[in-house]
Amino acid sequence: MERSEFDKLDRVEDRMWWFAALHRNLMTLLRWAPPEAANSPMLDAGCGTGDFLLPLARRLVPQGASVIALDLAAGSLSQAQARVQAEGLPVDCILGDVEALPFDDHAFDLVLANYFLYHVPDLDHAIAELRRVLRPGGTLLAATNGQDHMHELWQLVEQALFRLGVSPQRVTALLAHGRAAGALSFRLDNGAHWLHRSFTDVHLERYPDELHVTEVEPLVAYLLSLWFVEQMLAGATASDDALAMHSFEQSQVVESLRHIVQERIRVEGMVRISKETGAFVAR
Repeated sequence: MERSEFDKLDRVEDRMWWFAALHRNLMTLLRWAPPEAANSPMLDAGCGTGDFLLPLARRLVPQGASVIALDLAAGSLSQAQARVQAEGLPVDCILGDVEALPFDDHAFDLVLANYFLYHVPDLDHAIAELRRVLRPGGTLLAATNGQDHMHELWQLVEQALFRLGVSPQRVTALLAHGRAAGALSFRLDNGAHWLHRSFTDVHLERYPDELHVTEVEPLVAYLLSLWFVEQMLAGATASDDALAMHSFEQSQVVESLRHIVQERIRVEGMVRISKETGAFVAR
């Protein structure tokens, strides 16, 4: 990704209040961490642009914890580092791969894997690496989503395409393409299966919640920040006639989507979006 893409993601996260809700949910999970984790080394693996790293460091660093952040993308890690440095938080930000963690065995009492395990090519190996760097009795917190997470977003895209006069068959093909591109390998329904290959004690903490979105632009921006939605709307597989989008521009789809969100907020006062998310606690 270009630096501009990380900047865009950073701005979207800053405006979307559901990121803040995720932070609150994850912070409550720290109760599952071993007592010694409060003043010992902990790892935020796959820290991204630091949207959870920052509140985590704010809480744990004053308690004496040594916080280390790791990510494979240099641009993403640079954003995370800038965030913690801006508040004078002593966090080590390390460029590295979760499938080959640059740490000794049993280095951490607490490891976080927040919404990124579905990105790794070799899930088994990545989880085994997370297990390797945990001390005996240490805890892994692995957050992810379910298959129906924010399913209303797909309905908004569907309505936007129908409004442009796209045929039902074509809409079905486009949405199938988008869903396939955005399918998660590590989900709430199968995460325990993957984790049990390396951990003996695994349980799931769900975050039942619903979003009430009252602003148009943050919701549209969030949709467009999802790479698989952008790919779908751009007709990335235009060689396939069923998916080609020659009859209208992507900007028209975005404008159609914006009007639908505006109308929903005007009539109902909000756009309701259900969340299916949670985190696995593994030891």
